[in-house]
Amino acid sequence: MRQPSPTSDDNHATGFDMASPAQSFGDTENHPPFCWTMIKMTRLTCAVLCLCGFLWVLLSGSAQAQKAEPVCGPNQTVGTSCDAIRAREIISAKSTPWSAIGRVNYASIKIRSHCTGTLIAPDTVLTAAHCLFNHRRKSWIPPESLRFAAGYERGTALATTAVERYVLAPIHDTKSRSFQLIPAADWALLKLVDPIGQKVGFLQIAQDTPHGAEIALVGYAGLRPHVLTKAKNCQAPHLRQTPELLLTQCASMQGDSGAPLIVEQDGQPFVLGVMSAIAKRGGQNINIGVATKAIPFP
Repeated sequence: MRQPSPTSDDNHATGFDMASPAQSFGDTENHPPFCWTMIKMTRLTCAVLCLCGFLWVLLSGSAQAQKAEPVCGPNQTVGTSCDAIRAREIISAKSTPWSAIGRVNYASIKIRSHCTGTLIAPDTVLTAAHCLFNHRRKSWIPPESLRFAAGYERGTALATTAVERYVLAPIHDTKSRSFQLIPAADWALLKLVDPIGQKVGFLQIAQDTPHGAEIALVGYAGLRPHVLTKAKNCQAPHLRQTPELLLTQCASMQGDSGAPLIVEQDGQPFVLGVMSAIAKRGGQNINIGVATKAIPFP
């Protein structure tokens, strides 16, 4: 299933040429391995490069087919190659403070998928809104069908709970059969049935970004979905930032949707943004994140 392509106004607002999505979530049994956008190839249309559900891959306009790796997408830059994903540091998801990060899991008869999420309060998880939309069925996933596994590592988690409800940006309508492709609105807050953050801990929201601070992405990449890995040095000071979006450059792929973009202060990680998509501009892959300072937390 495909959604209508964004309008030219949407493209102008982000500075990128947006492509339409294909499916929601990554790591699925029934979906193509990459599900966010469709790359038109010479003889084959192939769904590729999902950031767990939907990484916005923006094409340069070339009609030539791009050589794609079987898992990690177009092998053009370090940001999307499998080697770069493998090079990410494996960190212990069951140790503090990383135990606050986990997998947002969804399973049905035909679909099994995950995104990354972060506890930011005892009963609240920050993730990406697109992770909650099933593009195949054109419907929002019911909260009761979601599970959050905190401190997940190699098949076990420190704590697992169901989701009672979720909060989205006002532009999203859970009764609608379409998803609004607005990058700054690609965030969601999951309200958990059990306040497992009291047990495993939770991360604080960053109030500002210290000058020259290193930004990292921490998530469950599709290539290594059972371990938590960190992509370092994601900061991209040469890119023009906006109040709502956080543009970075580091290795990311399906499974990283909803992952926290963090900055460390006094040895403690703070959440600076939530990973949403991958874009292409000027021949470079750019990660698009929603800045936490633009999210209206309760």
